[in-house]
Amino acid sequence: NNFIPHITRDSHSHDIIEFKIQQVTPIDYPYYRQQSIEIAFYNDNNEDSQKPQLITILPIIVKAEEYTDISLQVKELDDDVSKAQFCYLNHNDAAYAKITLDTTSLDYAVKQLSLFNNGLLRQLLWANFYDMVRDAKMSSATYLSLIDQHLQNETDPKLISTVFNRAGSVLYNY
Repeated sequence: NNFIPHITRDSHSHDIIEFKIQQVTPIDYPYYRQQSIEIAFYNDNNEDSQKPQLITILPIIVKAEEYTDISLQVKELDDDVSKAQFCYLNHNDAAYAKITLDTTSLDYAVKQLSLFNNGLLRQLLWANFYDMVRDAKMSSATYLSLIDQHLQNETDPKLISTVFNRAGSVLYNY
């Protein structure tokens, strides 16, 4: 399954004014399953640091019969969440699903990837970027430039090894 966020932002303030999640299944396996996801909202408006700052984590259980759009009422979100610059739909990797990033979150992640404190989130984002190359949603040149830009700051040796292995695959196959 694939979770796709549909986020509408105010054209002036860029605040989130509508937040929906769509669950999509592969054509050859059209089965929805119950999923537990945690939506993380990040911002970097902290004067003390340039690092992305976790605002909140919103847990959601997606029932199999609720496979259409899942809407979150923006008025239920506090002001900090509506100002989030980055959202991730599977924060602690509990869902068995592919995650799509909205445009704003993708742009943010591309710029800030190595600055996220959460190692699991960095690992998930690298996996997302690799999936995007495989799905022809990101060019191999862009993926390789991300490696050049961010991998020098990575501290997890297993993640470095995984990214290098995937880089070889990207060079050879894409």
